[in-house]
Amino acid sequence: MEIFTNEFHNKHTYIKINDIKKVSLDDFMALAKEKPLQIGVDSNQIDLIELLKKAGFILKRKCYEVEVSREDLKNPLGPKRFETKLTNKGEMAYEKASNLVFRYYKKTHEQVSPLTVEYEKFKEILPDQAFYYEKNGEMILAAFQENEEIAYLAGFEEKLADDFINDLLIYLFGKYKEIFFEADNTDPLATKLKNKFLEKFDPTFDTYIKYK
Repeated sequence: MEIFTNEFHNKHTYIKINDIKKVSLDDFMALAKEKPLQIGVDSNQIDLIELLKKAGFILKRKCYEVEVSREDLKNPLGPKRFETKLTNKGEMAYEKASNLVFRYYKKTHEQVSPLTVEYEKFKEILPDQAFYYEKNGEMILAAFQENEEIAYLAGFEEKLADDFINDLLIYLFGKYKEIFFEADNTDPLATKLKNKFLEKFDPTFDTYIKYK
């Protein structure tokens, strides 16, 4: 069993299990005394999941890895809805979008594995370009993308999310035949995005946590 930490989520101890025959339930008990234990597993790793459940691990999150084309949409995209724009690192709109993503990421991870770095550190991992919708000087919704990957999607105006996602997909499918993104089931916006497409996302990457 490998043990490691994650600077961005350091309230938990992270583990990786390569051979379940070399791990005992007592190993988990001893480690969990200091911090909750967290592990990511593919949903088809049945034997490992059974071991985790016996040790008291709880399924906290499912992550869908989505690679799709326009042909995978459940319904055709509508006309453009918003006056969306692009912004690049160093611009004021980029800073606003970065702050929005930070606040949204923090909220959607709080119940699974809380974010433990401040804004300036978090901003270092963001791609250099964002697609966004701003109204009256307020950043409403933003998506950070890196080529064909949607890396981060954020916003607190869920009633506007479907229209924003429509515009985002118009933009991306205008440039790329296929796009990629990850969608946690604990993330409302990513789930909305995933649900635009026909289901073909198994297996999922699942997060299990053991508390004291």
